[in-house]
Amino acid sequence: MKKKLLASAAVALTVSATPAFALPGFDIVINFLGTGDTQPSWGTGAPTDFSQIQKDAFESAALFWESKISGYQGSISIPTFTITAAFAPEDGEYNSLAYAGPDTVRTQDGFTVPVSGFMQFDSQDWGPGDTPFTRGELLLQEFTDSVQHEMAHALGFGTLFTDNGVVTGNQYTGALAVAAFNQEFGQNVTGILLENGGGHWSECWRAQVNGDPNCIDDQSNANATNDLELMTPYAVANATFSNTTLAAFRDIGYTTVSPVPEPETWLMMLTGLAGLGAVSRRRRAA
Repeated sequence: MKKKLLASAAVALTVSATPAFALPGFDIVINFLGTGDTQPSWGTGAPTDFSQIQKDAFESAALFWESKISGYQGSISIPTFTITAAFAPEDGEYNSLAYAGPDTVRTQDGFTVPVSGFMQFDSQDWGPGDTPFTRGELLLQEFTDSVQHEMAHALGFGTLFTDNGVVTGNQYTGALAVAAFNQEFGQNVTGILLENGGGHWSECWRAQVNGDPNCIDDQSNANATNDLELMTPYAVANATFSNTTLAAFRDIGYTTVSPVPEPETWLMMLTGLAGLGAVSRRRRAA
């Protein structure tokens, strides 16, 4: 059974004028809430502690996005992007797994970009009792995919598309991502199909262009030809990562590394976990 991930709109808005190694000029810091901490306005339930392996997945995801995003366009300067992460009960087991978004934003140089973000993971899905993921390896794979996915929402993917004028109806129309989609997948479209109110690529974003009848949005079907890219709505253990996703970050105000086709699986994401203890202590906000 596929499990759904959510993008959350920005809250408490403030408006003002290769290998996974961090790039200069873009730094993500994770502030982990724990037992006894006050839940912010965007959260649900009382926070409890993440396990160390869960924290390591966050740090690995931060390194991944730092290796893809190099900074901001124009005169935008945000030296440190802080994400507050909570692990708390939300809506029961096997419903929404997690949600994320910006919590403060800035409008400058024609873009609306997040200044800081939040991520909440449902402790009724991912623990306790499943920490350290006692239901098996697949759950850990899904968790690492989910952290990487939700961190993209905190950085504005899906959550700031409308603010940046790259959505028309249920189509993504940002010029750079549309061009990347056409080049990457041999298409000739003017918009990319979105799902979940515009926060994700549709699972059928390629299949429907080709008129494939075996792809059905929002439906888990073992025989379907649905595309499980990282920024489609479901947690999977083998998500791919597309140049189109990377280009969408350029459409909403970031600078990125030159796109290079590469499958981005949970295993590749975890290759940096060994020895991350020192990195975690250095990178975690006080």
